[in-house]
Amino acid sequence: FPKEHILSALKTIFELNVKRFAGGTMGAVNGMRPDGRIDTSSVQSDEVWVGVVYGLAATMIQEGLVKEGFETAEGCYRTVWEHLGMAFQTPEAYCEIGRA
Repeated sequence: FPKEHILSALKTIFELNVKRFAGGTMGAVNGMRPDGRIDTSSVQSDEVWVGVVYGLAATMIQEGLVKEGFETAEGCYRTVWEHLGMAFQTPEAYCEIGRA
């Protein structure tokens, strides 16, 4: 794929799925509408998948978006370790804290 398309996609995901989700503090949510609302069309849209977030963060770093990649990974890390207290029981997925 052309480099500019890759960077455009990663920057869009960062802005919508990371920064507009939970104040940018929980990693990347699976589904986000173009207007910045969480997609609720699927039961998995409002989830954060830990492995996918780390893969996304690694791709960002590989493509030169180092700050964005570490910020994305940090949100996931802090949620699992500090907020959920699941250091050695990493969940496959989680949702925004306080959200039904």
